[in-house]
Amino acid sequence: MSNYIQFFQLNTGSKIPSVGLGTWQADPGLVGQAVATAIKAGYRHIDGSPIYGNEKEIGSILKKLFDDGVVKREDLFITSKLWNDLYPRVPHI
Repeated sequence: MSNYIQFFQLNTGSKIPSVGLGTWQADPGLVGQAVATAIKAGYRHIDGSPIYGNEKEIGSILKKLFDDGVVKREDLFITSKLWNDLYPRVPHI
């Protein structure tokens, strides 16, 4: 699948896949399986958010995929959201 996905070039020069797997409303116990299946099918962009309540499960399956050599972390784009009330807690560098 990754041979068919187009990319958008960011101002940093990095390229982000134009298609990604969204994890909103993914059922607990199934979201990890969905992420694993998507990555094995060629997806390289996973979209999530702390408010979805599934980041721990996604993180666990990603670690397993990294440990098993299925994909490298540097080959993935993992996007999330930062809600307005959290800005003061983010370090500014």
